[in-house]
Amino acid sequence: MKKFNSLYFRFTGLIILSIIATATIISLSYIYINKKNFWKNQISILQGIRYSLKENIKYFLPLNQKEAIKKLFKNYIGISNIENIALIRDDDKKILISIKPISNPKPLFFCQKGKIAKHEDHFYYRITFEITTPQKRDIEELIFLEKKKNNQSKQKYHLCFILSAKKINNQLWKPIKNSILISLIITIIITILSLLMTKRITAPLKEVTKQIIAISQGKIDKIEPKLVKSEIKEIQKLANAFNQLVEALKNKEIEVRKEIEGYIQELQKKNEELQKTVKELKESQEQLIQTEKLAGLGFIVAGIAHEINNPLQIINGYCEILLAKETDNKKINSLIKVKESVERIRKITESLGEYTRKEKDLKEINLYEVVNKAKETVKLSEKLKDINFNIKISKNITIVGRKTELQQVFINLFLNAIQAMKGKGTIYVEAKEDKKNKFVYIYVKDTGPGIPPEHRKYIFDPFFTTKDPGEGTGLGLNIVYRIITKYNGFIRVLDNDPGAVFEIILKTI
Repeated sequence: MKKFNSLYFRFTGLIILSIIATATIISLSYIYINKKNFWKNQISILQGIRYSLKENIKYFLPLNQKEAIKKLFKNYIGISNIENIALIRDDDKKILISIKPISNPKPLFFCQKGKIAKHEDHFYYRITFEITTPQKRDIEELIFLEKKKNNQSKQKYHLCFILSAKKINNQLWKPIKNSILISLIITIIITILSLLMTKRITAPLKEVTKQIIAISQGKIDKIEPKLVKSEIKEIQKLANAFNQLVEALKNKEIEVRKEIEGYIQELQKKNEELQKTVKELKESQEQLIQTEKLAGLGFIVAGIAHEINNPLQIINGYCEILLAKETDNKKINSLIKVKESVERIRKITESLGEYTRKEKDLKEINLYEVVNKAKETVKLSEKLKDINFNIKISKNITIVGRKTELQQVFINLFLNAIQAMKGKGTIYVEAKEDKKNKFVYIYVKDTGPGIPPEHRKYIFDPFFTTKDPGEGTGLGLNIVYRIITKYNGFIRVLDNDPGAVFEIILKTI
């Protein structure tokens, strides 16, 4: 948390957010303008082709020269992503001419006049025009059409362009992808430069902070004069003031040492006691900070688990709808796998929510349910498929406590055993009830290498760990010890058999 509250983090974060926001706005603007210009140019090209074909159709169609018209159509295939051109008669919606067969002509009529419409894998562009046709289709009637208007009729036709959606998308998105890539590279470069500039600002401040801490620890004599320097004018003023302060403190320290020289021997013993108290206080403070971090982590985990469940419900709902409609066995199997994966994630988030939930009051708890729930929580991970559990606990043993705390006891013991066995082995849990004295003896043991005798007396100490850095905090068994003792119970490490063996004694009802 201290790192996130630093000037370096905030200043750098503000710069990075500004750069990302600017790059995003520029990229979105470019995408919008590029897309608008692309479709504008596309329609312009199609309109040019339309005027050329329209005049030729008016000439050849009355002469029933469809092959000539089809030949004209072929000349434009591939231009402006055109895959097919069709001529349709309006009154009976009959396709008179088409370069390629059209199995479903309905999409040809979806698009509005002068606009491009998409249906499935194609874009459609349609224009409508009328052709005056002589009743006698011969060359003389066509030539002298103006003189024989009484022998002519008007017929409406649709000229449809069918465009490849795949080619258009590739053509449309290629410059957009390049723009995004360039924006990303520029953002990274500017971010690196910003980080370097921010470091130049914060480095002297960090040095000042370091020296202040050294002063607070009584190490003023080890501070070099004029150590803090900066090329920034304002920070250099601060550095100069700090250097003057250090000099003044050194002089003052010399005076004070001369005054208290005669009291050193008398106060030495008391000073040692004070140092011990301070050390204990610091250790307690570190434990408190670590506890607060763990509590905060629990809150965050609970929130994340809640947020994940919402989209999972939506995904599950859509899967059920698709399963009800789908007839392809291959797709049905895929949807079933999706539902199974969603259910697994839901169980994981449910376990996280239960694990982090705080309970206020003590309740009567079934020991078997607590241990079994802890086992299920640990087994949720796919990495632990080679871990086996052998649980021998009566389902009638009842204790008093908080369910989540007692689950944490067994989860921590199980995780400690799993790490010792390196992810492969068997964990044994057995409970023996002393009904006369109202006690239950619980034994948790594994098939790992066991705990060396020289480590057993430190095993429940906070921050004691034999694991490599980053693999453990040394708090797991300490938490187990504190929870058990809070319930007036007892926990100890027994001799290896052959792995580690923990004995827990708790009161029963």
